[in-house]
Amino acid sequence: MNRKAFEEFERRVAAGKASEQEKIDFLFDWGRESRKGPRVLLEELTGDECWEVRYYALQTMVLDLKIKDPSSADLCWAALEQDPDESVKGMAAGCLGSIYFNSYRKDVARRLKRAFDEPSLDAGIKWGLYDSLRALVGRPPVGWNVPRDELLVRGPDKSQVEEVLLEVEQASP
Repeated sequence: MNRKAFEEFERRVAAGKASEQEKIDFLFDWGRESRKGPRVLLEELTGDECWEVRYYALQTMVLDLKIKDPSSADLCWAALEQDPDESVKGMAAGCLGSIYFNSYRKDVARRLKRAFDEPSLDAGIKWGLYDSLRALVGRPPVGWNVPRDELLVRGPDKSQVEEVLLEVEQASP
């Protein structure tokens, strides 16, 4: 994917001529090739009307291109806290875990915990938030040796979350 391809895609998006599938395919290719491109376009696509475009825009920015700065974090927090789609919220939670991996940031842990305590979130999102909390202390995601259906029904126990929070709180500043 060259500069000209980015420019053409950018024009199509700005003119409202890019289809949802074209946006998704472009984001997928962009991330797969790990090429730096116009960040403003990525940020614009995180606000697209199609949930799949928002999902892949976050994935491309943080997980594929490794753009893990405060601006990316702000976009992920906004998606986690405000996006109407559960899949986008889940991707945002995973991206936040990647952005703050091994940081032991108490403010981030508290904010993830507040999101975890939101009663309207389904168990899958709660697992994503729990994995992000674990990432704060440099731990990998929980083992998926429990059948996935069971995980998605019950979600993590509050005691599991409290244990990781305690580890973050007890860490040096």
